[in-house]
Amino acid sequence: LRDRSELYVDARAATVEAGLRACHRRCRKQMERARATNEATEFHEWRKLVKRLFYQLQSPGLAESKPVRRLVRKLDALQERLGDAHDVHALVALLRAKPAGLGGAASADRLLRLLAKRERKLHARCLRLGAKLFPAKTADFADAIRREVQPLRKAARAA
Repeated sequence: LRDRSELYVDARAATVEAGLRACHRRCRKQMERARATNEATEFHEWRKLVKRLFYQLQSPGLAESKPVRRLVRKLDALQERLGDAHDVHALVALLRAKPAGLGGAASADRLLRLLAKRERKLHARCLRLGAKLFPAKTADFADAIRREVQPLRKAARAA
């Protein structure tokens, strides 16, 4: 019969795994929505979910794992790029609201075209990186996380 501390460790690890799996799934689905609509708001929602997963993976014990640290760095790069795209979108909205300060309609149109091109490139980069981070099956991610959580369970049981 296992003692309560072992049951607690197993339950805690299972909860962590389930939460990471669910967050990963939400990220993947939001990435698909962003890809399908190409709307800035969908990309922004994706960024918020990526940041959530980024922070969850930095939980004590999990963050010591080299593969998890590598994943955290990639998630950070993705959320930064998504943030850049959001900043460009916000700038476009501001310029459209007050184009007079840009030296006339021709200057404003040229700048808006350049910014729109930049936003498209950022979205494309985000989707390429996202395709690597969020494969079609969340189960693959869950298996990888389980491998990283397993040593934590053993260490907690030994303590």
